Amino acid sequence: MQEQRPPRSLIVKFKIPHGFSFDNPSSLSTTAAVTSPAPQQSAAIQPSTESEPVESAMASSSVAQAAAKKKFNMPSMHEPQTVVKIVLIQIEFPITKVFTIHKSFVCRYPPVFKKIFEDPLNETHSLRLGRSQIAAFSHLVHWLYYQTIQGEDGTTLTSLQLFWLRNLAVRFDIISLENMVIDKLHEFLAGDNWSVNYYSILKSAFHPVTNHPWHAARKMLVDVLAATRDMAKFDECISATIGTGVLQEVVQALKKYHLEGLEPGLRPASDYHVPVPAAKK
Repeated sequence: MQEQRPPRSLIVKFKIPHGFSFDNPSSLSTTAAVTSPAPQQSAAIQPSTESEPVESAMASSSVAQAAAKKKFNMPSMHEPQTVVKIVLIQIEFPITKVFTIHKSFVCRYPPVFKKIFEDPLNETHSLRLGRSQIAAFSHLVHWLYYQTIQGEDGTTLTSLQLFWLRNLAVRFDIISLENMVIDKLHEFLAGDNWSVNYYSILKSAFHPVTNHPWHAARKMLVDVLAATRDMAKFDECISATIGTGVLQEVVQALKKYHLEGLEPGLRPASDYHVPVPAAKK
């Protein structure tokens, strides 16, 4: 007679009703009965098999907590904080705007400010910025505190606001912010729902002589144009970016996609990210 073997790792979880006794299983009502695999199999409880998923769950929980702690490892606000002032002087007009920021936040990401305020006696720093950059600086301050990109009252930034925020991220060498802006830009373009006005506004971002040319935006533009079937938008966009070499790059992209047997289109946002140097990881 072939020996009946219980399943290797079968675990049945159930709640024991009030009044139930293992010595008297009949005390369990039929409405609370738990279906067992087979009448011939033993119903013995095996503590060793139960410990494996528990330990696995605990390990997974520890890993998740460690990842969350690393991701949201922000300066603690439970201790007294030192504040510094950043005075923004508008280039176009004699207008100033002052931001009072906790030193631990402003020095955490931008290495520029960390170097400026490493002297305890230095509590104020002035910057000369254009009007658009000054407007974007408030979004930068919001990001320093909350690690999110949004306007006042939780509004979504426009493509032009993203452009100027990215400009500040490059100026202050904040790669993590620059990549988050790239993610937001990618959301604008996903699903071929982009607008021609968006690219005419950011024409300077694709021009070779721009101080901080936005290579990621340019690559996304090329991929979107290579994949779009809306010829009207294609023609308008090419006209808006004429003289920037975008059309030639679209042709090259289509050729590359064809040779590699790939479908043209917008790639995952991470493919356009700025690489983070090993020293900053």
